[in-house]
Amino acid sequence: MGKRECHVEPDWFFIYNDFAVTLAAELEQAGVEVLLDDRNERPGVKFNDADLIGIPWRIVIGDKGLALPQITVELKRRTEKEAPAIELSCAAGELARMIAPDHLN
Repeated sequence: MGKRECHVEPDWFFIYNDFAVTLAAELEQAGVEVLLDDRNERPGVKFNDADLIGIPWRIVIGDKGLALPQITVELKRRTEKEAPAIELSCAAGELARMIAPDHLN
């Protein structure tokens, strides 16, 4: 996988899968290669696997983001510690904008 790729992590398949599938489709439409990890594994296992295969970005759809008045997702670059929350409705565009500089390197 190259630099214009990300890992989309639905926190729990049955509840969050629709959000994850929709977001993955929006990202692909924006030109981002997506790995939608819908395995029935703990998030840490999925995060580790994404790191091992070199996926530079991760989007997590989880309990914290769905409990807010505006649904948010966590967007994290593999090389950074912070994972800012971004509204789900603009996450695909925001990620495409954020990773554009990576694509140029």
